[in-house]
Amino acid sequence: TNLKLRVADDDVAGLVRLQKVKSVELIYHVGNIQSPGPGTLTFLTARGDVLTSLALYCQNMTPVMLRNIAETCTNLEYLWFRSNHFLPSVQDELKLQHNYLKNLSTLYLRVGLNELYVVQHFPQNVLSFLLRNAPLKELIV
Repeated sequence: TNLKLRVADDDVAGLVRLQKVKSVELIYHVGNIQSPGPGTLTFLTARGDVLTSLALYCQNMTPVMLRNIAETCTNLEYLWFRSNHFLPSVQDELKLQHNYLKNLSTLYLRVGLNELYVVQHFPQNVLSFLLRNAPLKELIV
């Protein structure tokens, strides 16, 4: 089952009731600094293991949310995320060795207004973390 919604982070927690959803596309209200956040994490913790496809469109993305996606979405094949900003911080730690994202075949990554934003502002360790175990067939940056 596929699901495509325009949401606020608080809305996403309520999706835990949907047991047969395997593909989710969440378009967050642009401008909400807290999205995705605790509501999204609640959903991913409860249902992430059944997701094969996850797409997030939001204002801000963090390494913590990407780590949470990797840890909870064990069967993920497609990960798409588009954000206007990427907000790394000193305390964001990504393991160099992990067993996440072993089924990831497609990664779409878009941050900022153009391709140069990723080159200039995206931490290299995040991409290494996402791709470490992925039998990737397609990388779109």
